Amino acid sequence: MSAASGDSDAMVDAALLARSEGRYDEALRRVLELFARADSTYIIVAVEWPLLIEQYAPAREAMLRERDAQISRLLAGELTFGESGDRPRARFSVIDDMNQALKDSRATYDLFLQLLAVKPEVSKRIAWRALPAIVEAQDYALAQRYVTDPLSRLAELNRLAEHLPLLPTDGAPRLAAELANYVRDLSLCETVWRGLGRLAEADALRDAAIDGIADDALRTMALRELAAPGTIFREFDEARSPSGMTGIRYTKEEDWQELKRIRLAALQDAPQAFGVSHASAVAYTDDAWRDRAAGRGKARFILAFDGGEAVGIVGHVPNDQQELELIAMWVAPSHRGTPAATQLVDMVKSHAASQTYQRILLDVAPNNQRAAAFYQKLGFAFLPEWEPLESHPHIQLQKMEWLSRPGLRSVAQLRKYVDGGGQVKMILFWGHQPSRDGAITKSCFSQWFEASFEVDGIRYLTAEHYMMAEKARLFGDEAARQRVLAATNPGAAKAIGREVLGFDNQRWLAHRWDIVVRANMAKFSQNAALRTFLFDTQDRVLVEASPVDAIWGIGLAADDPRATDPAAWEGLNLLGFALMEVRSRLHRNA
Repeated sequence: MSAASGDSDAMVDAALLARSEGRYDEALRRVLELFARADSTYIIVAVEWPLLIEQYAPAREAMLRERDAQISRLLAGELTFGESGDRPRARFSVIDDMNQALKDSRATYDLFLQLLAVKPEVSKRIAWRALPAIVEAQDYALAQRYVTDPLSRLAELNRLAEHLPLLPTDGAPRLAAELANYVRDLSLCETVWRGLGRLAEADALRDAAIDGIADDALRTMALRELAAPGTIFREFDEARSPSGMTGIRYTKEEDWQELKRIRLAALQDAPQAFGVSHASAVAYTDDAWRDRAAGRGKARFILAFDGGEAVGIVGHVPNDQQELELIAMWVAPSHRGTPAATQLVDMVKSHAASQTYQRILLDVAPNNQRAAAFYQKLGFAFLPEWEPLESHPHIQLQKMEWLSRPGLRSVAQLRKYVDGGGQVKMILFWGHQPSRDGAITKSCFSQWFEASFEVDGIRYLTAEHYMMAEKARLFGDEAARQRVLAATNPGAAKAIGREVLGFDNQRWLAHRWDIVVRANMAKFSQNAALRTFLFDTQDRVLVEASPVDAIWGIGLAADDPRATDPAAWEGLNLLGFALMEVRSRLHRNA
């Protein structure tokens, strides 16, 4: 993972989690923030925003507003979306993506006509993208100027078919993509010729295009794609994921019947694995199942769906120690060995991280070796704690735990966690300059980032000012403290801090961590936008990738291959761990 993408990755995860948990207002806000970034996460936004529209009407209104704003910018000559980012793309394509999500192809057609009139050179470059909308508008006279003869692709298609699989289970689906484009060109060209009354020409084109495909399986797939566009990539997705999984999400009240069905199936399939018996659950009223599905109690349930049918379930409930207990884990026999089980547990982990639960607990029978091995693979470890199974008291269960990453406070702890099989995602930061457009970026993690805050009635320009002022206070140098408070920039404050009288290194080592944590608690708690950005990092390990600081940073630059390997760090990363501590405390106080 690159340092540049870490914070965006965290925002993507937060957006997906918010929608899955029904927090649509937050999900929309995060999607809009990601869209504004115009970076490589756009492809996720292009999928996530339409899904949100299906569940939350304001998401459609927001897309309409943003679509109209993008049209205005395009007509004003701003042709590229995300020009300064890591993945620029044609603004017209972004607008067309929105129109497809809004099911408004007419808007794409109308925009193309405007460009044709006022920016004809631009219209030529994007005509291929507008062509389906032009055809749908039945403007066949215009469309014929831009259609591509599919037979021009035929030789390359047949060449690829000789050595590439159509639906690879790994790697890029190059042949599938070529076939999809071939069929698209054929369909558009045939529709245009028929619309212009050139029926014989349309028939001849189809015959030549289909008969010219040398491979029988490829020819059959082309016919299926013509009959039902999208077939190729639906089958590719199924080849990649044998389970055909269509979604994993928290239950809503209307899911109560699916929740009831799969929970009873689990209790019947494995009666000695759960604390509730099948007989007890059968006696629950429909209203009780509705309450469970709606999350009106402490427990929340997550279902894995294949089509409209639930094929997996897991739940979680907080205990009295504010730890999260994983319950009700079960996957239908038909979907065992698929990613469903791992994805269900990962959803619980994401929830734990977002709410700063320090650990997840579960109970498992030691003789259930398959379940124990599965949980161990996901980072759970056995504890020397036992308790009887409520539904079958003669069965003793052993506890397992998974430690959430926000509790890590040192390189030694992080290395131990990773050495034990734990997996981490990192956000590497260094530098304090704000972005040119004013958006909050990971530069806000720097001690030098300008975000003023107040402690005990005193205003501090940056966290560095607070750190150096407290350093002067610690050693009784009031004159230096006053000079730090008057410093106009963090560099000047740091220089004064180096000259504090009476400095004692051992005493400083004992206090520096707490001072920096206090500074950032005030900084991030008093600046809402910064706090939101910090929360968006979820359970990522925050790493100050400073090549010149081996105390507060790791002594390595972000582009050093060793920067993502804690075992190779040359510094303590104290600032990164302090920020993670602040994130954890602020979550608990929220």
